[in-house]
Amino acid sequence: MLAKELTFVARAEAAGLVLGAKAPVILTSRADKDRARLASCAPAQLYEYWRREGHAFCDQETVAKAAE
Repeated sequence: MLAKELTFVARAEAAGLVLGAKAPVILTSRADKDRARLASCAPAQLYEYWRREGHAFCDQETVAKAAE
């Protein structure tokens, strides 16, 4: 209820993502606009990167410092 209320009354964007499967599952509503669908794609891409690389997405300098 709260998510729908925020979406329709406050014009908030919601992102949905299910973790634990072989690939991230994006949850969207049929009523979602393109912007909400993109908001769900962003964390899915970041999660998939983390799963493949073993670290969060960041610039190469930060990765080099973390490796030291």
